Amino acid sequence: MKHLCIIVLALTIGTVSRSQISSSDSLFIDSLLQSTYPASGPGAAILIAHNGQPVFRNAYGMANLELNVPNQPEYVFAIGSMSKQFVAISLLMLEAEGKLNLDDPVTRYLSDYDTLGNNITIRQLLTHTSGIKSFTEMDTFQKLVNVDLGAEEMLELFMHEPLMFEPGSDWSYSNSGYTVAGMIVEKVSGMSLQAFFKLRIFRRLGMKHTHLGSHERSIPGFVTGYSLSTEGYYPAREFSWTWPFAAGGIVSNVDDMLKWDEALYTDKLLPLSSLQQAFTNYSLTDGQPMNYGLGWGVYATDSLTFIRHGGAINGFLSDGIRVPEAHFYMVILSNSFATTSPGDVTNKVLNRLFQLGIEDVTVLEDSIDLVPYTGVYRVERSGGRSASNYGEDGMFRYITLEDGALYSQVSGGGKSQLERIGIDTFYLGNDYSRYVFLRDATGAITGIKHLTLPTPTGPIDINTKTDLPFPAEKKAIDLPKGTCDKYIGVYDMGNGMQFTISVVEERVFLQPTGQGKVALYPLTETHFFIQEVDASVDFVLNDSGEVKELIFNQNGSYPARKIK
Repeated sequence: MKHLCIIVLALTIGTVSRSQISSSDSLFIDSLLQSTYPASGPGAAILIAHNGQPVFRNAYGMANLELNVPNQPEYVFAIGSMSKQFVAISLLMLEAEGKLNLDDPVTRYLSDYDTLGNNITIRQLLTHTSGIKSFTEMDTFQKLVNVDLGAEEMLELFMHEPLMFEPGSDWSYSNSGYTVAGMIVEKVSGMSLQAFFKLRIFRRLGMKHTHLGSHERSIPGFVTGYSLSTEGYYPAREFSWTWPFAAGGIVSNVDDMLKWDEALYTDKLLPLSSLQQAFTNYSLTDGQPMNYGLGWGVYATDSLTFIRHGGAINGFLSDGIRVPEAHFYMVILSNSFATTSPGDVTNKVLNRLFQLGIEDVTVLEDSIDLVPYTGVYRVERSGGRSASNYGEDGMFRYITLEDGALYSQVSGGGKSQLERIGIDTFYLGNDYSRYVFLRDATGAITGIKHLTLPTPTGPIDINTKTDLPFPAEKKAIDLPKGTCDKYIGVYDMGNGMQFTISVVEERVFLQPTGQGKVALYPLTETHFFIQEVDASVDFVLNDSGEVKELIFNQNGSYPARKIK
């Protein structure tokens, strides 16, 4: 999910300064949304506003496929991690009332929380600098995601895990941190998070369609969220609303989200001087900007500030961005977990409306020596998470030269070709992502700066070049005829993900939910690797030699129970 490249781009950014976007802009946005969310599948609602007034508002695709109900802009969607901004503002409200200080230690309010001897502050929870491992990257999440857990049970799952780093010294997106923050809201306010949101925010702002999600009551206008399997779309797997809680538990619609954004220009909720803390680009202890405030990603150019956050939860994706200097707001709420991310759509709209020029790149055809770029680079952060979330072995990016072209492959990922668009700058086949190779004073390449455009969330990722060798090439073995037939079946990993195993002419194929088939190559009778990506599969047998589950290994190990 989105970052602004000050190295590659000359930013002479225009602003949305008119009360209405142009007809050609509207046609562009409408065409983009129609192609992204076809009428026959799940879709999205979008609202774009200037000076608090909608200038584009529409809905696409279906709200419910089974009942053939089209989406409408007023319908309600789960917003996922966009919920975090409401938690941050709630804590700022309590601070403005003198009931807490964001720089207080967590243990002042949750005395039983195990900080493992570290001082963790509320502000560090909100800026993702606490070092607390995110529960969504833990094996227990996949196993228990549909189980109702109390607050104390939730804490027990992650608070005894070693911190990923000293608090304040690094950045790693942590849903666990926001779970703790939500519990502090409850402790200090003396009411449930649901009651606090309703009484102190939603009701005050007239957000009549916004709630903390629950399976215990009906939510009018709430659309169905969908995932994609090999047989088409299906309602996303249910989950317990106790899990997302403060980290991602809110449901809303685009009109209410505009009311929320408009309130952030006023003192309806708290003084503007206090509110500004949420939109501050904080820094790590070494001075490195983290491009994150309190509940929002924050990035400023010379003329504009981009304040943004997306969300993802079973069956739903979302993205919202505000540009205060232009009094601009855009939000997309989608009930499809399998189509293009809303962030890819908002990137294109931002690029057009603010004249960012991100897509205006030219691949250079001149020949240069590409060998110096090759090597093994250490990855410190992937997907906004510290690499330590995914295991103790570390993560690496392999830059290889094949048939005169550079390719990049990160641990657990597939290969992508790099195309040169500038001095030491390469394009990844994605309009909104760049690699910039770094050099020392002698000209030797020392690392890679990974830029995602137009708005960064978290510190800019630097991959450091190492002297490590490339991994040895894997050699598949031949298995006796008929050996692999016992692996045929469907395996359920939970959270809407299944794996289908088939065998064709003694070759084993794996097909994840919503994806194409990939071949599995045996290293042993039960351990197979995938050539296209850095991943593998282990089949687990019972005492009778029958397959009971598979374990999918890709940046962690994920068991999937055989169900048929």
